[in-house]
Amino acid sequence: MGETKDIPAIKLFLRTKQGLECLVGPNLSSNDMEVPTSIEFETDTSFTEFSGASKIQQPPIFSADGALMCILREPGLPIHIVDSNSGSLIGDIPCLDAQFVEWSPMGTFVTTWSRPLKTGQSNGSDCDGNFRVWSATSLSLVAHYHQRTFKKNLIQWSADETMCFRLVSNELHVSDGRDLARGILNKIHQKSVTQFRISVTSPSVSVALFTPEMSGNPARCALYRVGSGTEAPEGPISSRTMFSASEANLMWNKQGTALLVHTQSDVDSSNLSYYGATGLFIMTADGKVSAIVPQTKEGPTHDVCWSPLGDTFVVVAGNMPCNSTLYSVKGEPVYEFGSAHRNTISFSPHGRFMVLAGFGNLAGEMDFYDMRRRKRIGSTSAHCTVSFGWSPCSRLFMTATLAPRMNVDNGIKVYTCEGVGPVYSVRRDVCYDALWRPASSGLFPDKGPNRKPAGSQTDVKNAPSLPAPPAKPAAYRPPGSSGALSGLIRRERESGGSSAGKPGSGTGPGKKPSPQHSLTQPQRVIPGLAPVPGKEATQKSKTKKEKKPTAPVSIAVTPPPPPPSSSFAAAAAAINASVSETQDTKIKANSGKKQNDSAVKVINNSEKESNADKDNEKEKEKRIKNAKKKLKGVQELRARVTAGLSPNADQLAKLETEITLVKELCELGCKEPF
Repeated sequence: MGETKDIPAIKLFLRTKQGLECLVGPNLSSNDMEVPTSIEFETDTSFTEFSGASKIQQPPIFSADGALMCILREPGLPIHIVDSNSGSLIGDIPCLDAQFVEWSPMGTFVTTWSRPLKTGQSNGSDCDGNFRVWSATSLSLVAHYHQRTFKKNLIQWSADETMCFRLVSNELHVSDGRDLARGILNKIHQKSVTQFRISVTSPSVSVALFTPEMSGNPARCALYRVGSGTEAPEGPISSRTMFSASEANLMWNKQGTALLVHTQSDVDSSNLSYYGATGLFIMTADGKVSAIVPQTKEGPTHDVCWSPLGDTFVVVAGNMPCNSTLYSVKGEPVYEFGSAHRNTISFSPHGRFMVLAGFGNLAGEMDFYDMRRRKRIGSTSAHCTVSFGWSPCSRLFMTATLAPRMNVDNGIKVYTCEGVGPVYSVRRDVCYDALWRPASSGLFPDKGPNRKPAGSQTDVKNAPSLPAPPAKPAAYRPPGSSGALSGLIRRERESGGSSAGKPGSGTGPGKKPSPQHSLTQPQRVIPGLAPVPGKEATQKSKTKKEKKPTAPVSIAVTPPPPPPSSSFAAAAAAINASVSETQDTKIKANSGKKQNDSAVKVINNSEKESNADKDNEKEKEKRIKNAKKKLKGVQELRARVTAGLSPNADQLAKLETEITLVKELCELGCKEPF
């Protein structure tokens, strides 16, 4: 799978224990293409020279267009500059102790940083500085400086490399980007500045300088404009103070018109978060906007990212499950993606697609969106993801599980832009890095989602790739049991003790009762008393207050059959007499109890009426008191107006309430003069 004349091949580089490995993918930029279910990557044998020869210290460092890459091996070996297309070695930079390497925007210069040497040590070169600038064409040293600690983007060039900016103590030096030997052309002073970021525009450049909070003073971010290296910097155009900000991530949009400042602090003064405090601010290059970006949910800001188009940005913020929100270039909320466990935002290079994911300590769920339609087009998950990234064609999304963060299940998984997959996966015993080769903007066409196969759903979701949920374990059933008894007991409990009229109970409409399956206990029979026919148990849901008194029920006593002797007849007559006396006693007790209950109800009702009258009197007195107070204020105001005060609109409205207050007092029956 080589490169075509117009569209280059996509390449994926892996740094493993055996060295460097290059995988070449297919061309997915053709029109009217169905969603692929699987794709194949082939191994590029051009890079076998860097496999197993020696330990590679870092992943390949690519130039902005991806044509060249630096390979940094173990200490004592030079830095290799390699053609990423053919794998051929272009040359070596004679820097034997480099720790970090960076490219300039156009690939003209390579910067290296080495650890500062102690007195008497030698770095194997003639220069003294540990931060050096090399020419990528002649491989010679251009400039060198002293830099105690390394920070990313220590030196920055404008997009056309006409200006170069370097941060020193309390100053930002501006030099000729193509001829650093000319020295410093201009300076921007800001006390205790620790970070800076320039826009990628040209010929004029906007510069943001950040000073962290220290010694009780808040942090500060200021914007400047530099027209050219020889012109004096203009500004500060805009400046803003920020609290709880020990460091910041400064992000310009593509046009260089707006800056996002994502601040972090290790200590949260409000004690609401163990992970410290965060903040998000937006500032425009013209100075018209300088404000806090409003959050749709309270909590920390997990991630923020500009769209590659530069007209919108997305923020994931709030306590979990957090909200993901789309904002305009002025910091106004435009669209809400919903609430979920997410902490990562990743835009495709063309800005057409976006992934909202929950990586790190979250479960690895991912949602794929089409940003033009603002619609979710797929969902999947990639557990234990350490690294991720979009292919330069915006058609594939890669997730990787890497060492030393994860020492098991190392490898990569590749998904389509619709979230289908993994369509390709590879495992390695140990994998340290995985990254796509970048490409210049415009090489790959900006293409929408792939055509869905016939009969597919509206939203392409990766249902087959997700593991099916485990089946719910069945209830334990002893050997030889049919489960009929447990089912009857369950229905009996659900029906509140009676299964009449329930489906399957055997007593519903069209069904005959089944006495052999009845679980109700037989009615207790008192010797000498006849059972009461047709009486059903009262419902348990009725309370004692809802029960109405019923007339006493006369119980008929059925005499026993004639006894064979007179002594037995006498005993039966005695039993009947005792039963009758007991019934008469119960009836008298019930009637006396009813009379007592009615008397108690009458007393309670009278007490309630008296309490209600007292409450009404208190409420009436309170209303009279309030009305008199308001009327007194109106009368005092009228006296002041009579004395010459010119009333305003509110005072005139207050004077008009006098008649209403007098009428209210008359209705309440107030007899005192007012």
